[in-house]
Amino acid sequence: FAPNWRGTYNNDEAKLWGGSIEGKAAITDWFSARANITYQKSKKEGDLFDQAKLTDELDYLPEWKGNLGLEFKLPYHAVFTTNLRYVGKQQTLYAYSVGWGWPPDAKFKLMRLDPFITADVELKVPVTKYGEVGIYAENIFNKKYEERFGYPMLGRIIGVSLKAMF
Repeated sequence: FAPNWRGTYNNDEAKLWGGSIEGKAAITDWFSARANITYQKSKKEGDLFDQAKLTDELDYLPEWKGNLGLEFKLPYHAVFTTNLRYVGKQQTLYAYSVGWGWPPDAKFKLMRLDPFITADVELKVPVTKYGEVGIYAENIFNKKYEERFGYPMLGRIIGVSLKAMF
């Protein structure tokens, strides 16, 4: 038996601080760019599941994250967008058991998730006054990454969307 569970610490004893900058610029009447970057830090106390005091930071809170996107306005009111997303390194506590006794002897380990960058593209084309068709690809370079420890994200995703506006 190996429990893979995680409780929540007392949020009254967690502090967050940081800052974010974002901007958008119309380069031409058909081309624009947007970007944002966030810096964030945390400090926690009283985490019941971190008795060994392996970390004093919140789980899964990257210090840095950001986006960079481009938008191209095409003929017939179609729009093509690109987006790069960066998520910095993260950490979390991992619970596991040792031995076969009951209740299990739970142990904890600090796990680190690597930073990652993903790239997405999308083309939206109006088909009527009240509808549009979209074609998109997420994670186009098929980057292997985890947003949660032990749960790898899907690879490249290609899809079609239909939107009706009322």
